[in-house]
Amino acid sequence: MDLVEQNGRALALARENVRHAGAEFFALEDDAWVRLKSAGGGTEYGFMVVDPPRQGLSPLFARWLAAGGPALLAYVSCDPATVARDSKLLRAGGYRLTELDFHDFYPHTAHIESLAVFERDAKGE
Repeated sequence: MDLVEQNGRALALARENVRHAGAEFFALEDDAWVRLKSAGGGTEYGFMVVDPPRQGLSPLFARWLAAGGPALLAYVSCDPATVARDSKLLRAGGYRLTELDFHDFYPHTAHIESLAVFERDAKGE
């Protein structure tokens, strides 16, 4: 299991909360993690949760996912527009959107969280 978080303080809290044998923690931006994994031969993942900043997935990370990401992908976002933009690329890469939920965690504000669940087609189609 890999946990990637560019914020060092958040990563320290994750280390306290995630007690999983073999868990690796990376204090990196997503692009740096992709380059690291690509240089090292990569690793296959069956499931991944992504929770990018408001601007959505970086182009490099989105292309990496589309080209061979996990069979199951959960995308958490605070901006429905970036989910829509990134969904187009993920769908072109063989994913299909199987679930889309919206959550109002911040009542009386314009902010809304979304959870998009994608599954990669078995044939990559």
